[in-house]
Amino acid sequence: MSKTPDDESRTLDAALDELVYSFDGAPNAAQLLAWLRERPLYAPYRDEIAGYAARWSLRAVLQPGPASPIPAYDPALVARAVAAAAQVRIETAPRHAPLRTITEWLREMGRPPAEAARQAGVSVSLFAQLDRRLIDAETIPPTVVARLAAAIERSVADVREYLVGGAMLPAAAQYRAAAPPTARTHSFADAVRDDPMLSAAERGALVALIAADQTDADGAG
Repeated sequence: MSKTPDDESRTLDAALDELVYSFDGAPNAAQLLAWLRERPLYAPYRDEIAGYAARWSLRAVLQPGPASPIPAYDPALVARAVAAAAQVRIETAPRHAPLRTITEWLREMGRPPAEAARQAGVSVSLFAQLDRRLIDAETIPPTVVARLAAAIERSVADVREYLVGGAMLPAAAQYRAAAPPTARTHSFADAVRDDPMLSAAERGALVALIAADQTDADGAG
């Protein structure tokens, strides 16, 4: 006998109740994947469960606990929270083949790179450098990687794997060169500093993001 809408609703409610009681705080993507694998009954509700977990992650960052002071508005913190929440849904989606290039992937999706750049919070110039891997992957703030992953609807792991590959020159440069050309990479901070397409506000936001992620890295070390 097929399930009625009431049956479907009760099963989803049971799944969300069990999710809440399974974790002390919002689960990350790896924890949620493991939790779903152990409960195949809830597979039809994967998107709804991932969406709930994403909202839970976002609330955990933006809403202080009863004993916590209300934090000052921090754009860098909000950016990291939004990127983390989006990743919960993306990380639980089926895996794709490795990225050939970001622009090729966007072309398959029918999306312009400028739109993805805007969603990732970077200029078209920075986006192109990330796509061609002209920025040293180790210098790219984790929040930028997460926002880029969310913007192109791929997992953070997929994007990290892509960014550590070799730098790529435009096809025209390879065609014109008499000798085999080489591409040089530079740091993300240098790319932000030298980008003529960024406004002062946009540059300041990215510099603040670099500093915030560096502070996190120093604290973890």
